Amino acid sequence: MSALLDSGAAAAHEAALRSAQHEAAEYLARFRQIGLLDGHALWAGGTVVEDPSVPGTDGDGEGIVRTIHFVRHGQGFHNLLADVYRANGKSFSSLGDDFSDSCPYRRHEIRDAPLTEIGRQQAMVLRPAARALRPELVVVSPLSRAVQTALLAFDHLRDGPEAVPFVAHGGVQEQGGVQRCDHRRPIAEIAREFPSLDLSALAPLGEADPLWNETKREPYAALCARARAFFEWLGQRPEREVAVVGHSAWLFTVLNAVLAVEGEAAPHGEGARRWFLTGELRTLRVRFRTSEL
Repeated sequence: MSALLDSGAAAAHEAALRSAQHEAAEYLARFRQIGLLDGHALWAGGTVVEDPSVPGTDGDGEGIVRTIHFVRHGQGFHNLLADVYRANGKSFSSLGDDFSDSCPYRRHEIRDAPLTEIGRQQAMVLRPAARALRPELVVVSPLSRAVQTALLAFDHLRDGPEAVPFVAHGGVQEQGGVQRCDHRRPIAEIAREFPSLDLSALAPLGEADPLWNETKREPYAALCARARAFFEWLGQRPEREVAVVGHSAWLFTVLNAVLAVEGEAAPHGEGARRWFLTGELRTLRVRFRTSEL
């Protein structure tokens, strides 16, 4: 069984690489088409700092540099289904503009898609790296696959003397609408399945998913605004080291259109701004300008 799972994990990794290349290219082309890379959506309150010598607090006292461990969830059943579709020659758009039967993300069976066994493995593989980190807060998307990934990867922070808050935040949720894999369940259901998760930040949004629309994908302007509001919320919190567990399109949008990367020589979609693989952890330092919060 172990050898079978190892083989499955290797195959999943290869499929994830192919999907990452395909979907990153789709999103980057759309970003260019709508002018999202021209800087108009950038958040004035912070930037990604790649220089490790930058101190934790700016000399003028107007900024704080926080360490953020960004994590994409492990393989979900919608990712597996997409890989199977592509392996069998079915093409589809991942942008939320494909209403055909060829789009696996639209299937009713994968609403709020949870992790596959491979996805659970990917989350648990992160444990050694996660134990070497010191986050004081774990923020997660309220979608099941992100919550499961956070609880598995940062299991050592759930109880005991090292325990930290695990907070679900709607600002980290994947781009909403059309694709049922991204349709959040009611808050009461999430609370029953994940009783240790702090859902207080979701309460103002209402029991049902406010991002869900059967026929319209969340506009990129709204996605960027939601991400900026999340970073404003994060910037006002006291924690200096935080883990944020989210999704591919959200992360790609944040790092290519919302947060500028200081000194980044690589073009959009590459370097620190490249597409996240399933189960990938990427640590970045973000300079928060307190005057803009």
